[in-house]
Amino acid sequence: MLFYEDPDYGFVVNGQIHEEGRRQVEPRHAHDHGRIYTAYGLLDGHERIVLYERIDDGSKPDYAEVKKTADYLAAPGDIHLARPGDIHVEVNVGERTAAIIIRSARDGIPTNLHGRYDLENNKYHESIGPRQIPAEMLPRT
Repeated sequence: MLFYEDPDYGFVVNGQIHEEGRRQVEPRHAHDHGRIYTAYGLLDGHERIVLYERIDDGSKPDYAEVKKTADYLAAPGDIHLARPGDIHVEVNVGERTAAIIIRSARDGIPTNLHGRYDLENNKYHESIGPRQIPAEMLPRT
């Protein structure tokens, strides 16, 4: 959900909920955020953050070979910083999680292509990142 989009600089502040019960043992897919910088801060719950590095030369269309470089359990207060092209996945460990995400505006959020990695089959494609759906913000009473 979209909490804020800066009218001058275009960066956005998002919230994300992963519901309880989506437990994954080993991720099958990973992604990068294209050309934008992202700060992912976990507010509630625990998630595995798994990082990857691309090891092929990128010369084959629709193909990417990656290797795991890190795998850690994130807790409330932990922040994962993703630079453009950093390959990663957040893995639900069976509990509800809530995160706040700040995305840079580089080349515009709505048109920024994310890299999508099929880890089992070494497949790769690009697609638009998350749709920015405004959250209903109510004033404090």
